[in-house]
Amino acid sequence: MISCFLEGPQGRLHYLDYNTDETNPERIIDYGREEPEAERPAIIFLPGLTNHAHYWDEIAPYFLDKYAVYALDWRGHGDSAPGTGYDYADYASDLSRLVNFLVPGRFFLVGHSLGGYVALYFATNLSDTSGLVGVVACDIKTASTEEEHLIGRKAGAKPQPFIHSLPEVAARLRAAMPDSTVSDDRLLQLAATGVFEETNAFRLKYDRAVLDFVPVNPYDFAGQVTVPTLVINGANSAVMSAKEARQLVKALPQAKRLEIAAAGHFVYLDQPAEFSGAVNNFLEKYLTSKES
Repeated sequence: MISCFLEGPQGRLHYLDYNTDETNPERIIDYGREEPEAERPAIIFLPGLTNHAHYWDEIAPYFLDKYAVYALDWRGHGDSAPGTGYDYADYASDLSRLVNFLVPGRFFLVGHSLGGYVALYFATNLSDTSGLVGVVACDIKTASTEEEHLIGRKAGAKPQPFIHSLPEVAARLRAAMPDSTVSDDRLLQLAATGVFEETNAFRLKYDRAVLDFVPVNPYDFAGQVTVPTLVINGANSAVMSAKEARQLVKALPQAKRLEIAAAGHFVYLDQPAEFSGAVNNFLEKYLTSKES
């Protein structure tokens, strides 16, 4: 795995390339430079709000034998530069930049929460000749209130606090996912890869302004998502219930639902093997049909 950067007038985007193992931890890629076409279909993993690309570190190895595997840091998240806006169209623009630069042929999008929402939104703006084969939307929020929006706006206006230790960072992550069973060791890994260290203290790697989110309503565009879609919900999720997942599947033209037991909102952290198996089965089915 290496860290890669895509430079351009819209800002610096960071992504992880899981297909390469180099001693040099970073490589800078100039805007507009072309890379050789990959033979394997690609998977781009997309994290949730305030999360970062390393959230997918445990999942990516399940797919490396058959796919070119990447994970994106949204603008204002992880090691990507802050953005001038954080609407869903802005995030979709980030994804378009990466796809146009990195993926010459067929690809899948696998997104959690915000990532799943943006993957569906992105899929509505593609031509018939697009290489997008399918989308996995994992435990996404299907509705939000104005009160939630106001809370997010107030939170987004506050500065990112300094945190004194990585265990304290991990504890904050744990508090933000009360329905999760992710291990303490995995949380420490997420903490270590998700902070800047400054003067013996840490700050989380996201722009607080991302919390000032646009109210969610995927039903505005769900009917325009023409690619096959798998909607996954965690059986114990506090964000997406089975009822909400079924309703979204009905609104999507080519979709089915899968519920993963003993999983909360962070399905892929709670049950990585089950999640990866379900995604792999979906990808294999539609990759075969696309090739035939």
